[in-house]
Amino acid sequence: MVNKTITLSLADSQSINIGASGLDEICQNIQIILSTQQGTLYLDRLFGLKSDFVDAPMNEAAMKIQNEIYDAIEKYEPRVKIISVTFSGNDDGRLNPVISFELVEGVLL
Repeated sequence: MVNKTITLSLADSQSINIGASGLDEICQNIQIILSTQQGTLYLDRLFGLKSDFVDAPMNEAAMKIQNEIYDAIEKYEPRVKIISVTFSGNDDGRLNPVISFELVEGVLL
């Protein structure tokens, strides 16, 4: 079976579905990882993304966020392989991550 590339935009985040399963669960897990500030989860202070990119110049912030995303997803959602991390931005200074990924071989939905 050939892996299909899945694209997920953090700008399209939805509310948490406690009963999510399969691909929906994986996408929801990624969204939770990326929307959690590191240090705020009591039992795992390294979960989430650092916030040292806030107020940094856009290019510098984008590089830092991109590296954080790769590291966090690799650690906390091992069922996926990231293909790319890009950003959909706008004029108000926000960087909205867009993650393209594939399921790791052997992952069953």
